[in-house]
Amino acid sequence: MSAKKIQVIAMNRVEGDLEVHLEMEDGLIREARCVGTMFRGIENLLLGRGLLDGLVITPRICGICTTAQLKAAAKALDVAFEADVPDNGRRIRNITLMVEMLQNDIRHAFLLFLPDFTNSIYRSFPFYDEIVNRYAPLKGRTVIETIKETKRILEITAILGGQWPHSSFMVPGGVVSVPSISDLATCRYILGTYRRWYESRVLGCSLSRWSEIRSKADLLSWLDEKPSHGESELGFFIRISMSVGLQSLGAAHGNFLSFGALDLPAATDVAPLGQGETFMPGGFYRNGRTLPFRQENILEDVSHARFDDDTSVMHPFRGLTVPGTSDSEEKYSWAKAPRYKGLPAETGPLAEMVLSNDPLFLDLIKE
Repeated sequence: MSAKKIQVIAMNRVEGDLEVHLEMEDGLIREARCVGTMFRGIENLLLGRGLLDGLVITPRICGICTTAQLKAAAKALDVAFEADVPDNGRRIRNITLMVEMLQNDIRHAFLLFLPDFTNSIYRSFPFYDEIVNRYAPLKGRTVIETIKETKRILEITAILGGQWPHSSFMVPGGVVSVPSISDLATCRYILGTYRRWYESRVLGCSLSRWSEIRSKADLLSWLDEKPSHGESELGFFIRISMSVGLQSLGAAHGNFLSFGALDLPAATDVAPLGQGETFMPGGFYRNGRTLPFRQENILEDVSHARFDDDTSVMHPFRGLTVPGTSDSEEKYSWAKAPRYKGLPAETGPLAEMVLSNDPLFLDLIKE
């Protein structure tokens, strides 16, 4: 006789308001639901307010990617006012956004993801003692280094933007401050210090050596090339992953979406990673083909969300965020489901690498 089992997985480190509900039978997942457990509706807070209030309220969506939210709000006002951002304004926006990316990727890996492996249920896993030594919450060696180094790199945003988190230095048409020569020198010093730590501890090699890795075969060769590679945080993560079989998990629909990031100045020697006016190209990747990004193809599906709406799938410009009262089992989440041409798609760093035609990551997802 088969036995059904309901498993609720709380994603406590994702803002504390997301759960995955699984229904399992005979060792197979029969039903899977991503459940947003908290109504947020921050867009409703903006209704009826002055336009510039969005620059203060929107960054409060999140306490770790606050600059990205500010950039989105400022860019929306750029479009509304048909404002042309000067080159140096674009540069300062880009620098602060890239600083936050450096923080986010490192904190996500070492503070939010890898600590899960310190749970005692993994005691029989290879490398368990070293995992605990590095990633034990609040006391692991790498955890402490990550907190210290990411705090330091964020000082660049504080210098250029006045504060972090919840900065408000971006405005329609640019930014509100002009950095001095001393400010720029300090930022370069902070960045250089962070780079030395990143190359020494995270990569175990120089950035130029890492840029030579263009395939899975190159990656495995790099891993065994020097002890510093295998003992680095990246090398150690790869060895953990291979020992527990993570490389065989996680395949999904294979759709990747990027809006495009980092608006390039009109006069610049920086070459974009693809076509268009942004350093990171936008696009929709499906079945090995990349299609141009079209914002009008973004839809929000609320058919399984606890919202009152006449139409279950709408463009964000037209969709409403009205808390519903339905007790239907099919209405189980406070999160809307974004779609592109009606399809789910993965966003984030991996999608950006795929849309940039990065040979290493294209080779890895083929596996």
